Amino acid sequence: EKHSPYIVVDGTVAKAVVGRGAATGDPGDPIHPMSDDTSLFGVNMHYIESIWVEDQNGEIIAFRLLSPSEESPATMFFDIPVGTTSVTAYEFCNKHGLFQGPTVTVSAANAKVGARAGCSVQQCVEGTVVSTCESFTAEFFRRDDSDAAKTDPALKHTPFVLLNGSTATIVVGEGATTTDGSGLIHPMSPSDDENIVHWINSIWVKDQTGAVVAMREFLPTDAGPATYTFQVPSTATSLTAFEYCNKHGLFAGDEITLAAGDKSASAAPVCELMDCPDEIPRYAREADCLAYVAEAKRRQVEFNANSPDVYGTPYTLGANNEKHSPYIVVDGTVAKAVVGRGAATGDPGDPIHPMSDDTSLFGVNMHYIESIWVEDQNGEIIAFRLLSPSEESPATMFFDIPVGTTSVTAYEFCNKHGLFQGPTVTVSAANAKVGARAGCSVQQCVEGTVVSTCESFTAEFFRRDDSDAAKTDPALKHTPFVLLNGSTATIVVGEGATTTDGSGLIHPMSPSDDENIVHWINSIWVKDQTGAVVAMREFLPTDAGPATYTFQVPSTATSLTAFEYCNKHGLFAGDEITLAAGDKSASAAPVCELMDCPDEIPRYAREADCLAYVAEAKRRQVEFNANSPDVYGTPYTLGANNEKHSPYI
Repeated sequence: EKHSPYIVVDGTVAKAVVGRGAATGDPGDPIHPMSDDTSLFGVNMHYIESIWVEDQNGEIIAFRLLSPSEESPATMFFDIPVGTTSVTAYEFCNKHGLFQGPTVTVSAANAKVGARAGCSVQQCVEGTVVSTCESFTAEFFRRDDSDAAKTDPALKHTPFVLLNGSTATIVVGEGATTTDGSGLIHPMSPSDDENIVHWINSIWVKDQTGAVVAMREFLPTDAGPATYTFQVPSTATSLTAFEYCNKHGLFAGDEITLAAGDKSASAAPVCELMDCPDEIPRYAREADCLAYVAEAKRRQVEFNANSPDVYGTPYTLGANNEKHSPYIVVDGTVAKAVVGRGAATGDPGDPIHPMSDDTSLFGVNMHYIESIWVEDQNGEIIAFRLLSPSEESPATMFFDIPVGTTSVTAYEFCNKHGLFQGPTVTVSAANAKVGARAGCSVQQCVEGTVVSTCESFTAEFFRRDDSDAAKTDPALKHTPFVLLNGSTATIVVGEGATTTDGSGLIHPMSPSDDENIVHWINSIWVKDQTGAVVAMREFLPTDAGPATYTFQVPSTATSLTAFEYCNKHGLFAGDEITLAAGDKSASAAPVCELMDCPDEIPRYAREADCLAYVAEAKRRQVEFNANSPDVYGTPYTLGANNEKHSPYI
């Protein structure tokens, strides 16, 4: 009862609190403490790290991180979206792990119209910022159960200090310090799978006295390598960098002695925690869709650089753009975005953008709409989907308008001509659908045989690269390697994915809503000796690295050549591999693993960081159980001994 999270609902006001006493108000019932400890090893630190609430479908409708300096009881207020029938709270205690509270049934009277799922990765901190950072660094020592940070012989976990005058930059992994592609870089891998989620939680720097002079937290979706830049205070004579990896714990770099020119007379210690926001956390959004939008903007900059004309980013409506402009048509609560004025007006004299497939090797005649999305008045993506060149024209996306929306604007990306923005359409409450949730669909609706569709996509990559041959990569970071095990073939991208000693580079999978950062392997495919595609798989930006694809080798193949397409750097090929008789399967046929059109409405868009934090709580719970003399569930559920930790609603 001390650890159980309880949910308390009063009308449309809902909160999750940890400890039965926080829910009942009975002084005899336990409440979980929020105990700070800024000593070096944080042995007395005991607090609730995170609280989240899931609905009847297991969807996260609210999440937030907490700080040890917050007052007890640990509390999170949240809104209940329309359509919710039950809510269950979870909490993660820094010392004792993951607990699940009792499920609470709710009704329509408890729901708030327009409520949106909240994902807050900010902590509400008290006291001076630097003292709060001292608390967090102490917690990392306590969590590592050590009075000294580890060192990493492979240098993948090592934080390096790079000085440029009085500016210091900390990077994690030797590979972030080299220019020749050598050395390892620690990944930043968000995932809702506790076996995959892996990132640098924090970087901090101490001076010669052991005082924290700079600290920054990182999100799982932050780009790798983890990097932090700050001004060196004048009081420092040396710097030692530390980092905390969610899976492997606490690591330190070498102590660096400072010269007079390495300090700033005006710099003071800084602590960049994710402080409590002044406004409600933004709507949880799907990281993959954000990454695709960022990628459209990045490619548009490339288009402009290669064009004799000067265009905006995106192109906007004009007489010459009516064929490419995405128009929104609203009829009651049914809304759709279509590309081409004629698709909106129905006038045969108005243009409609084609959806033209081309399965020839170089795809020179391929011309289609790659993606469509819609943003509301706040610039929030409320609908997104990818399209296939085999779909019929006009390119179309149906979507729901959430309650509270006042205007909608459509965008589309043409594979040949780039990013276009359509006219903004004002909508009213009569157009909104109660319970509408933002949709993020990364599936394409394909026609024809699956393999022929894959041929179309590979042809498009040759066309986009403006080449009749794929590139090779001397550094082997972009190279797709074929690994054979009997008739099973596995393709991995980057030499580092083929070694066991940590050598070689691995291509990153870096989702981001920043077009300067988003970077991932879009697709892997394999051709046989005739040039026919025998296997293909698409990847999402949030898929874990290294990009990996496994398939059965068809009996008709005598050789295999692997290809990959990087969103930033284009088309690469590996070496042709000759097959022996034992390398093939008599029953295997060519396969094409595109993200096919779903049978149901795309799932509710969720915030990858919150999913990653929940996965991390579950992963750490397994560690807790492995190191405990007792046997616990994952998560712990309500019992008399858990009232202090239980989060109550």
